[in-house]
Amino acid sequence: MNRREARREANFRAGLILESVLAAGWSSDPDVVERYGQDVADVIAEEMESIAQSLRNRGGRE
Repeated sequence: MNRREARREANFRAGLILESVLAAGWSSDPDVVERYGQDVADVIAEEMESIAQSLRNRGGRE
């Protein structure tokens, strides 16, 4: 695996990790809600979903 392939794989894996955190309920975590409030936590989670999708797309997989 060359450096470019490794970077693509890392992007894909990072996207999966971020999606996993969101699926585990990041935006409803009591500490997150206390820190940001539910409305802001939901907006942040939406942006995190967008970033995760972008990372997965850079990984070159569907």
